[in-house]
Amino acid sequence: MLSLWGGASLDRELRRGTLGIAVLIVLLRGSTYGYDLANTLRRESGGIFDVKEGTLYPLLYRMEDEGWLVGGWKIPDRGKPRRYYRITEKGRHQAGEQLASWRELNAVMELMVAGSEGDARGAESS
Repeated sequence: MLSLWGGASLDRELRRGTLGIAVLIVLLRGSTYGYDLANTLRRESGGIFDVKEGTLYPLLYRMEDEGWLVGGWKIPDRGKPRRYYRITEKGRHQAGEQLASWRELNAVMELMVAGSEGDARGAESS
């Protein structure tokens, strides 16, 4: 299967631009810690969001600074302490706004693609 997310810098920019929405979507389901969040993003995106710590944690910290998330440490019976993140009301509102924008953009892009496919078929038959 051909991937639209090849290796070009534009593809990286598209992923980076949508990572925040993806993080908020996952956190709408409930609180989680960074490592689990990264695994969920990777698994559910088919590897498109293969997020490294150096990308994920600064994003989580920025979202926390914006008031979209709240982080807190939990110490399990065994293992290392983990910082869990949960979405706030402000974050839920932001997720709703971003998803609405995403849907609008996606609809416009689908219309543009449909129009260009028609143009391409017309050019082939000429």
